Amino acid sequence: MRALIERIKQNIPEYRAYDEAATRNSIILPILSKLGWDIFSRDSVYPEYPVGSKRVDYSLRILGQNRFFIETKRCNVDLACHQKQLLEYAFLFGVELACLTNGITWQFFCLSRNANMSNDCFTPLILKIRTQTK
Repeated sequence: MRALIERIKQNIPEYRAYDEAATRNSIILPILSKLGWDIFSRDSVYPEYPVGSKRVDYSLRILGQNRFFIETKRCNVDLACHQKQLLEYAFLFGVELACLTNGITWQFFCLSRNANMSNDCFTPLILKIRTQTK
């Protein structure tokens, strides 16, 4: 995993020009694979999972159950304006963990039990891959 993160750090300037699909292929899928997810099995990593008339980029599944939604944006996109979309998907499907990422910044959300969408039902955790400073 360390080597993968180092490769991502070194290529951040290049990744900023990528579209969403290239971001998924170059950053998201390699990370999921390193974390042990079978990215070639829809039973494990379900791409473009239908949520009503829309789709979430990935549903990570365990024993046929959606456990974790990931919504991906291109690297140069501000994630703040996309949080509501992901959180609505997760809330409606009862998925307790969700992640919004552009490959460099990873915003994780944990759904509070017995919550409703009108209050602060998600607790955020934000991780960012940074280039090394000297």
